[in-house]
Amino acid sequence: MDTRISLLRIIQEALTNVIKHAKAKRVGVLIYEEQNNLHLVISDDGKGISARRTNDGKSGMGLQSIRRRVQLLNGKTDVRSDENGTEIMVIIPVEIFNHN
Repeated sequence: MDTRISLLRIIQEALTNVIKHAKAKRVGVLIYEEQNNLHLVISDDGKGISARRTNDGKSGMGLQSIRRRVQLLNGKTDVRSDENGTEIMVIIPVEIFNHN
């Protein structure tokens, strides 16, 4: 699958999760390049995800989908969440975009 489409799907899935589950008033999407990596940060001020669901591999289908897509792009995913919101951080090597 085209790398840019995969990136779009990652963002789409994260925003869908915010809309469906977070009850957030604000959401932010930040994309930037640093040290030959593309950084994507999606954050919200919603109710958060329980720690058990973000770290034990039993996360919802949306987070699993995000992690799987990022892994296919040789990237890393970090999810931080508490009662004040959630932040999903994705780092993907820029070189992956040059192969498409």
